[in-house]
Amino acid sequence: MSDLKQVKIYIFGASGSGTTTLGARIAAQTGLVHVDCDDHFWAPVDPPFSQKQEPAQRLASLENAVGSGGWVLSGACHGWGARIVAQADLVVFVSAPSQVRLKRLIDREHARFGERIAKGGDMRRIHVDFLEWARGYDTADHTGRNRASHDAWLAQLTTPQCHIYGDQPLEESLERVSACIATL
Repeated sequence: MSDLKQVKIYIFGASGSGTTTLGARIAAQTGLVHVDCDDHFWAPVDPPFSQKQEPAQRLASLENAVGSGGWVLSGACHGWGARIVAQADLVVFVSAPSQVRLKRLIDREHARFGERIAKGGDMRRIHVDFLEWARGYDTADHTGRNRASHDAWLAQLTTPQCHIYGDQPLEESLERVSACIATL
Protein backbone atom coordinates (compact mmCIF):
# COMPACT_ATOMS: atom_id res chain seq x y z
CA MET A 1 0.00 0.00 0.00
CA SER A 2 1.54 3.26 -1.07
CA ASP A 3 -0.47 5.64 1.14
CA LEU A 4 -0.20 4.80 4.84
CA LYS A 5 -2.86 7.41 5.66
CA GLN A 6 -5.44 5.23 3.89
CA VAL A 7 -4.51 1.89 5.48
CA LYS A 8 -7.23 0.19 7.52
CA ILE A 9 -6.19 -2.15 10.32
CA TYR A 10 -8.52 -4.31 12.38
CA ILE A 11 -7.07 -5.60 15.67
CA PHE A 12 -9.03 -8.14 17.68
CA GLY A 13 -8.65 -10.85 20.31
CA ALA A 14 -9.96 -11.84 23.70
CA SER A 15 -10.79 -9.23 26.31
CA GLY A 16 -7.57 -8.31 28.09
CA SER A 17 -5.28 -9.49 25.29
CA GLY A 18 -4.09 -5.95 24.60
CA THR A 19 -5.97 -4.99 21.44
CA THR A 20 -6.90 -1.48 22.60
CA THR A 21 -3.41 -0.70 23.90
CA LEU A 22 -1.81 -1.96 20.69
CA GLY A 23 -4.37 -0.15 18.53
CA ALA A 24 -3.82 3.17 20.28
CA ARG A 25 -0.05 2.89 19.91
CA ILE A 26 -0.22 1.94 16.23
CA ALA A 27 -2.56 4.86 15.58
CA ALA A 28 -0.21 7.23 17.42
CA GLN A 29 2.77 6.01 15.38
CA THR A 30 1.01 6.13 12.03
CA GLY A 31 -1.26 9.14 12.47
CA LEU A 32 -4.31 6.98 11.77
CA VAL A 33 -7.52 7.44 13.74
CA HIS A 34 -8.01 4.89 16.51
CA VAL A 35 -11.50 3.57 17.21
CA ASP A 36 -12.41 1.05 19.91
CA CYS A 37 -15.41 -1.19 19.21
CA ASP A 38 -16.55 -1.08 22.87
CA ASP A 39 -17.15 2.67 22.59
CA HIS A 40 -19.89 1.90 20.06
CA PHE A 41 -21.19 -1.45 21.29
CA TRP A 42 -22.14 -0.18 24.75
CA ALA A 43 -24.65 2.59 25.39
CA PRO A 44 -23.25 5.62 27.23
CA VAL A 45 -25.11 4.98 30.49
CA ASP A 46 -24.25 4.72 34.16
CA PRO A 47 -23.29 2.20 35.29
CA PRO A 48 -21.06 1.72 32.24
CA PHE A 49 -21.09 -1.54 30.26
CA SER A 50 -24.57 -2.37 31.50
CA GLN A 51 -26.62 -1.69 28.38
CA LYS A 52 -25.88 -2.55 24.75
CA GLN A 53 -26.67 -0.04 22.02
CA GLU A 54 -29.20 -1.13 19.43
CA PRO A 55 -27.37 -2.86 16.52
CA ALA A 56 -28.25 -0.22 13.91
CA GLN A 57 -27.20 2.58 16.26
CA ARG A 58 -23.87 0.98 17.18
CA LEU A 59 -23.03 0.33 13.51
CA ALA A 60 -23.92 3.90 12.49
CA SER A 61 -21.83 5.23 15.37
CA LEU A 62 -18.87 3.04 14.38
CA GLU A 63 -19.11 4.06 10.71
CA ASN A 64 -19.13 7.70 11.71
CA ALA A 65 -16.10 7.24 13.96
CA VAL A 66 -13.89 5.50 11.38
CA GLY A 67 -14.71 8.09 8.73
CA SER A 68 -13.47 7.88 5.16
CA GLY A 69 -9.71 7.71 5.68
CA GLY A 70 -7.43 5.13 7.21
CA TRP A 71 -8.07 3.74 10.65
CA VAL A 72 -7.05 1.34 13.38
CA LEU A 73 -10.08 -0.45 14.78
CA SER A 74 -9.57 -2.42 17.99
CA GLY A 75 -11.86 -4.86 19.74
CA ALA A 76 -14.08 -7.64 18.49
CA CYS A 77 -16.78 -6.31 16.21
CA HIS A 78 -16.43 -8.51 13.13
CA GLY A 79 -19.90 -9.88 13.84
CA TRP A 80 -21.98 -6.73 14.24
CA GLY A 81 -19.45 -4.49 12.45
CA ALA A 82 -18.68 -6.85 9.57
CA ARG A 83 -19.40 -4.17 6.96
CA ILE A 84 -16.57 -2.03 8.34
CA VAL A 85 -14.18 -4.89 9.14
CA ALA A 86 -14.51 -6.06 5.52
CA GLN A 87 -12.71 -2.86 4.50
CA ALA A 88 -9.57 -3.78 6.48
CA ASP A 89 -6.28 -4.07 4.63
CA LEU A 90 -4.75 -5.98 7.54
CA VAL A 91 -6.27 -8.09 10.33
CA VAL A 92 -4.20 -8.39 13.51
CA PHE A 93 -5.12 -11.18 15.93
CA VAL A 94 -3.80 -10.76 19.47
CA SER A 95 -3.69 -13.78 21.75
CA ALA A 96 -2.59 -13.97 25.37
CA PRO A 97 -2.73 -16.65 28.06
CA SER A 98 -5.89 -16.64 30.14
CA GLN A 99 -4.12 -15.80 33.41
CA VAL A 100 -2.44 -12.76 31.80
CA ARG A 101 -5.73 -11.53 30.35
CA LEU A 102 -7.67 -11.97 33.58
CA LYS A 103 -5.07 -10.15 35.65
CA ARG A 104 -5.11 -7.25 33.19
CA LEU A 105 -8.90 -7.14 33.27
CA ILE A 106 -9.04 -7.16 37.07
CA ASP A 107 -6.38 -4.43 37.28
CA ARG A 108 -8.14 -2.35 34.64
CA GLU A 109 -11.54 -2.69 36.31
CA HIS A 110 -10.08 -1.68 39.69
CA ALA A 111 -8.36 1.34 38.14
CA ARG A 112 -11.50 2.44 36.30
CA PHE A 113 -14.18 1.74 38.87
CA GLY A 114 -12.54 1.28 42.27
CA GLU A 115 -15.11 0.76 45.03
CA ARG A 116 -17.95 0.47 42.52
CA ILE A 117 -16.84 -3.12 41.77
CA ALA A 118 -16.09 -4.06 45.39
CA LYS A 119 -18.58 -6.12 47.40
CA GLY A 120 -21.64 -3.95 47.89
CA GLY A 121 -20.68 -1.64 44.99
CA ASP A 122 -23.24 -0.73 42.35
CA MET A 123 -21.12 -2.39 39.62
CA ARG A 124 -20.20 -5.55 41.50
CA ARG A 125 -22.57 -7.84 39.56
CA ILE A 126 -21.44 -6.36 36.20
CA HIS A 127 -17.80 -6.92 37.19
CA VAL A 128 -18.31 -10.52 38.37
CA ASP A 129 -20.36 -11.42 35.29
CA PHE A 130 -17.78 -9.84 32.98
CA LEU A 131 -14.88 -11.76 34.51
CA GLU A 132 -16.85 -15.01 34.31
CA TRP A 133 -17.60 -14.32 30.63
CA ALA A 134 -13.92 -13.47 29.94
CA ARG A 135 -12.76 -16.71 31.60
CA GLY A 136 -14.78 -18.71 29.07
CA TYR A 137 -12.95 -17.40 25.99
CA ASP A 138 -10.69 -20.46 25.68
CA THR A 139 -13.67 -22.85 25.94
CA ALA A 140 -15.08 -23.85 22.53
CA ASP A 141 -18.67 -24.07 23.76
CA HIS A 142 -18.53 -20.65 25.45
CA THR A 143 -21.43 -18.45 24.41
CA GLY A 144 -20.32 -15.42 22.44
CA ARG A 145 -16.75 -14.49 21.71
CA ASN A 146 -14.36 -17.44 22.01
CA ARG A 147 -11.06 -18.68 20.62
CA ALA A 148 -12.64 -21.37 18.44
CA SER A 149 -14.90 -18.86 16.69
CA HIS A 150 -12.00 -16.45 16.22
CA ASP A 151 -9.81 -19.20 14.72
CA ALA A 152 -12.64 -20.24 12.39
CA TRP A 153 -13.19 -16.65 11.25
CA LEU A 154 -9.46 -16.15 10.61
CA ALA A 155 -9.29 -19.39 8.61
CA GLN A 156 -11.85 -18.15 6.09
CA LEU A 157 -10.32 -14.68 5.64
CA THR A 158 -8.48 -13.66 2.49
CA THR A 159 -7.31 -10.38 4.08
CA PRO A 160 -3.60 -10.34 5.08
CA GLN A 161 -3.18 -11.35 8.72
CA CYS A 162 -0.68 -10.65 11.46
CA HIS A 163 -0.64 -12.70 14.66
CA ILE A 164 0.63 -11.12 17.87
CA TYR A 165 1.27 -12.56 21.32
CA GLY A 166 -0.25 -10.10 23.76
CA ASP A 167 2.03 -11.17 26.60
CA GLN A 168 5.20 -10.12 24.76
CA PRO A 169 6.59 -6.60 25.23
CA LEU A 170 4.50 -3.97 23.47
CA GLU A 171 7.50 -2.76 21.46
CA GLU A 172 7.89 -6.23 19.93
CA SER A 173 4.23 -6.26 18.97
CA LEU A 174 4.57 -2.82 17.40
CA GLU A 175 7.59 -3.96 15.38
CA ARG A 176 5.70 -7.05 14.17
CA VAL A 177 2.67 -5.04 13.08
CA SER A 178 4.90 -2.47 11.37
CA ALA A 179 6.55 -5.29 9.42
CA CYS A 180 3.11 -6.61 8.42
CA ILE A 181 2.01 -3.12 7.31
CA ALA A 182 5.16 -2.83 5.20
CA THR A 183 4.09 -5.88 3.16
CA LEU A 184 0.76 -4.33 2.10
